[in-house]
Amino acid sequence: LTRALALELGPRLRVNCLSPGFCDTERFDHMDEEKKRGMLENTADSLPLKRVGVPEDMGEAIHYLLHAKFVTGVVLDCDGGHHIRQYANR
Repeated sequence: LTRALALELGPRLRVNCLSPGFCDTERFDHMDEEKKRGMLENTADSLPLKRVGVPEDMGEAIHYLLHAKFVTGVVLDCDGGHHIRQYANR
């Protein structure tokens, strides 16, 4: 959809998409603190960057897409390397 819209609407508009990875937000605040900490640690350990995302990470990615004038039709994975972790040496 992102590519199709970029082709259809360009050059008047640029169309991009942010594909966020696991992000520590208030959606987990209802969890028991120990379980939440364990979930975040296990998830971080499975990622190449060894941490989960925070809302600021997603904001920086969106800021990039908004200001990159020569970028259109892109799906930007902002996921700590989740999409490449099967290639990582453990």
